Amino acid sequence: MTAQSKLVGHSKTHVTFISFQIVLISAASQIRRSKGRLIIAIDSGTTRCQVAYASITHTNEMFPIPDFGPKEPQIKDFVDWPGFNEQGDPCPSTTLYYPNLGKLPITGHELRGLFRNPRPEATDVTRIFRLWKLLFHSPNDPTIHDIQERLQRLMDLQKKTARGLIRDWVALMYQELLTEGRGRPSKLKYMFDLRNLDIEIVVPVPPGRTAIAHDEVLKAFIQGPITADQVSLVSEPEALFRAWVHDEETHDWKVWSPFRN
Repeated sequence: MTAQSKLVGHSKTHVTFISFQIVLISAASQIRRSKGRLIIAIDSGTTRCQVAYASITHTNEMFPIPDFGPKEPQIKDFVDWPGFNEQGDPCPSTTLYYPNLGKLPITGHELRGLFRNPRPEATDVTRIFRLWKLLFHSPNDPTIHDIQERLQRLMDLQKKTARGLIRDWVALMYQELLTEGRGRPSKLKYMFDLRNLDIEIVVPVPPGRTAIAHDEVLKAFIQGPITADQVSLVSEPEALFRAWVHDEETHDWKVWSPFRN
């Protein structure tokens, strides 16, 4: 069983975000011109996604202090997705549906209306892309290979590419988190003055992918207000290990050194 299959939903994103607490804490010790830093972890699961965030603010440029204490900034899950209050599901679907091929698709909880349509014949099933994340996995597994072939046929039919699908999905995430998407201010924009924060995007990636696949994922997150120096990838095994270390507060650690007697 892979690290990816062991972690789903809340726990997976939370574990990933724990692995970047070192980044957050070290950032608090630097002298910065901005008022602080906002770290956003965006975890695209095979069928669902989840987002977590934490912030560091500085009292002044000479003595930066973490917003949530000297050791661990508080990590919070993003749960203000459209439809969340009605359904109580914090993890939106990653499926994409293109009502208009020339525009961004719909995803997440907004798909409920589509799938509950009393006239299913009104939906063009050739514009529905499920499990598109598997396009970036190795095709060695026969099941993944079959799914990739099915997705490729749909992409050829609609003149789409794997790069285009993930870029569209990321654009939807950024609309919801950072910009004025869907005709209303984003939740994080309402909570924080994003003009005065250094924003960093952290993306967990499963093991076994090729360097080309990692590069495609990285590039997809460099768009809109986010530049190349604001995006970082972290491996899931690293996140798992750091989460385990974090949870073992009572463990009797012993440091071994070849130079000790």
